[in-house]
Amino acid sequence: MAEHKFKIRQMVFYLPGRYVGASSNWPYQIMQRLPQSAGEYQHRIKSAYEEHERAASESELQAV
Repeated sequence: MAEHKFKIRQMVFYLPGRYVGASSNWPYQIMQRLPQSAGEYQHRIKSAYEEHERAASESELQAV
């Protein structure tokens, strides 16, 4: 079985693609690994510039 691509506390850029209002101008930190959804691992990410966490698919993340 495949494993998560990113480690907890790893810094990544969030590249949401078609979603409006999301930005990859600053790095995010992996806060938690989540189970697969639609065949792809998910992660909880947090930026120092936002108050909330986001859920992101591995395909939306890129290592810093």
